[in-house]
Amino acid sequence: MKILKFLSLSLGFLILTILFFWESLFEGYARNFEKEMLKDNGAPYEAVFILGGNPIARLNEAIKLYKEGKVKKILFTQIKDYNRSFHTILQDESTKLSRVLSKFQIPFEMIKTLSQNGASSTLEEAIDFAYYVQNHQIKEVLLLTDSFHTKRTYGTFSKVLAKQNIKLYVLGISNPYYNEKNWWKSELGLRTYITESGIYLAQFLGITQSIKAH
Repeated sequence: MKILKFLSLSLGFLILTILFFWESLFEGYARNFEKEMLKDNGAPYEAVFILGGNPIARLNEAIKLYKEGKVKKILFTQIKDYNRSFHTILQDESTKLSRVLSKFQIPFEMIKTLSQNGASSTLEEAIDFAYYVQNHQIKEVLLLTDSFHTKRTYGTFSKVLAKQNIKLYVLGISNPYYNEKNWWKSELGLRTYITESGIYLAQFLGITQSIKAH
């Protein structure tokens, strides 16, 4: 009876906690996906690497960092084109980035991908970058992506580049349509965090491709 009473009280306390603090719990859950690592001295980074996806927001932030003198060069890998049926009309993500940066005369380099038709995952982007590092004199890089993607990005790149002599930093940007405090109120926000949670679960279960140092 004492055990049953204890379980009933615990369940009641849990329900009350969720009812009164559910927004804080959801926000805390979202922040669990975030990680930020920046230089303490404010010195410029050798390069900023733009992760694929949400290209406009990430590119805008990269250009801002360059104009403020915080990065010397912009890097990105060739991203898989999912509109190949209309490639003569719709430009792929990497081409858009190249044209914009060329227009503003900002130094950049599109890293050649090892994946067929372009990188389609964070892991493939990390592998492409690892082979780039092997052939270029680069000692540090700032990884730029959306806030919800920073922790997984840093973890993936750290594992892939474990054998490389390079310092990794990471910066997340806010999504213009949702953030940590309201992601559950929009379909896009829900889809984003549910997908990210699913990727972590798949990695934990060993369903996805294993991450190895290159």
